[in-house]
Amino acid sequence: DDDRAVRLWSYSKQHEESSLEVDLMRTRRFDTIASDDSRAAIRTAGISVSGTMVATCLLYLHVVPDEAYAIAAALVAAAASRTAYFTYKATAANLDDVRKYVDVRPTRLKGYGAFAKAPLKKHTYLGDYEGELISNEELAYRNANGLGDYVMTCGAGAAIDGASMAADTSRFTIAHTNHAVGDAANLMRVELPNLQNLQRPRIAFFTSRDVSDGEELQWTYNASYWSAKDDTPVL
Repeated sequence: DDDRAVRLWSYSKQHEESSLEVDLMRTRRFDTIASDDSRAAIRTAGISVSGTMVATCLLYLHVVPDEAYAIAAALVAAAASRTAYFTYKATAANLDDVRKYVDVRPTRLKGYGAFAKAPLKKHTYLGDYEGELISNEELAYRNANGLGDYVMTCGAGAAIDGASMAADTSRFTIAHTNHAVGDAANLMRVELPNLQNLQRPRIAFFTSRDVSDGEELQWTYNASYWSAKDDTPVL
């Protein structure tokens, strides 16, 4: 499925420079082992497949080179189509309309939270994570000084501190959403290209399933968030 495709694609990219096995496989140029017909068909479709991606498929899926090449192309295409789909959903949405159906109010244990005031369909765009763009060094400083409650990492060397957004409880933003796991988590984080500012990462949030009227909007924070704070999740 698309989620599995994206995970494997991300895995290969994250380990491109650090995985000894992948580096060794890449030196054997598995991207050129696939048959001419396979490579021609994939090029015709406009899909660019790296040797690292093919090597990852060979290593972890245990398939022959031709199959690995085709699977790699399918995974890259799935990741691209997923990005295009969520970019369209975010572009087509009217956030002013969406905010009419989300209320910010106190919770029993987690400070303020965001609650649906009407049913929300799966993959409803709820906004980007907004705030101050900071370096990883500044992130470490804020975590060490108890100032990292609203900081979200967003790629190599950068993070967004949404503290100023969370402080304004008169208007819903993603900074008002709390942590949850399992069925209680009903939001998903999607990294999208920021065409207006390529230097600033874009972290968009969508409902991951249909949400009922009155439900709190929550998502599963990364484990690194809790470890950086040396804290235990509040569920």
